[in-house]
Amino acid sequence: MNSGLEVQQIKTMENKETNLPSSTPEAASPLLLDAREVTIRFGGLVAVNKVSFQLHENEIVGLIGPNGAGKTTLFNAISAQVPLSEGSLTFRGPEGKIDLTRLQAHDMTRIGIARTFQNIRIFKRMTVLENVLVGGHWRYRQPAISIMLGQRAYREEERKRTAEAMELLELLGLARYAHDPARSLPYGLQRRLEIARALATRPRLLLIDEPSAGMNDQETMELVDFIQNIRRQFGLTVFLIEHDMKFVMSFSQRIIVLSSGKKIAEGTPAEVQRHPLVIEAYLGEEMDYA
Repeated sequence: MNSGLEVQQIKTMENKETNLPSSTPEAASPLLLDAREVTIRFGGLVAVNKVSFQLHENEIVGLIGPNGAGKTTLFNAISAQVPLSEGSLTFRGPEGKIDLTRLQAHDMTRIGIARTFQNIRIFKRMTVLENVLVGGHWRYRQPAISIMLGQRAYREEERKRTAEAMELLELLGLARYAHDPARSLPYGLQRRLEIARALATRPRLLLIDEPSAGMNDQETMELVDFIQNIRRQFGLTVFLIEHDMKFVMSFSQRIIVLSSGKKIAEGTPAEVQRHPLVIEAYLGEEMDYA
C-alpha cells in the first residue's frame, strides 16, 4: 500500500474512531475480557497503540489485519508473554476480576485462558493421547513423591485423567488416533490436536492464532465446523487471528480490525466488510461473504 495513503487512513481513523460500527454480542452475555487503551512498545516501535475492546462469554470474535498490524503481539499480551507499556487487561476469572498484567504466562491455564500458535506446537514424538494429557497436567493433585514412587493415589488419578483425555478425543473425532505418534497425523488433524490440548486445560477463553494457515480448502471447511462445535460443546469464548477473510467472516460474530497497531474498525462481519477504511486498507473492494 502507498505509505502516504496509509498515514492518511490512520489520521482519518483517529478522527472517526468514536463513530466506528460496533455490535454488542448478546445483551445478556457477561463480560469476560476487558482491554482498555492497550499499548505495547518495543524500544521506539509502538506495536499496539491504545487498543480497546471487550470479549463476552460464548462468542466468537475474529482479529484481522495485515502483517505487522500487531495481532500476535496483542495475543501475546493477553497470554502474559509480553508486558503492557500502558493500559489494562482485566479478565473475569472464577473468583472475580483478575488483572492480567500482574500474572505470568504459566498462570493463564489456572484462571481459564488457553492459546494455540500460528506454527503448530505439538509434541510430535509423543502420542496424540499424551499430548492431551500434557494439557491437563496442571490439574494433578498428587505430590511429586507420589508420582515418582507410583503410589496408588497417583495411579488412580492417572486413570481418571486418561479417561478424561480419551473422552475429549472422542468428542473431537481424534480417539482413533489416540496411540499414534502426533507427527503421523495429517496437517489439519495436527491443528485439531493442538486445539484439543488447549481444551484439556478447561479454558473459558481460547485464543487461536491463524488456525487455517497451511490448510487446503477441505481442511478449512472442516475447521469452520470444528470451531463452531467446540464453542457450543464447551461454552467457550473464542478469539482468533486469521488472514483468510472468507474463513473468519463465515462464522465470527464480531470482527476487530487492526492497522499499524491501531484499531480501525469493529463490528459484525457485514459492518466491517463495508467499512470504508477496511475496504481501502485490506479488501480493496467491497465483498460479500454472507
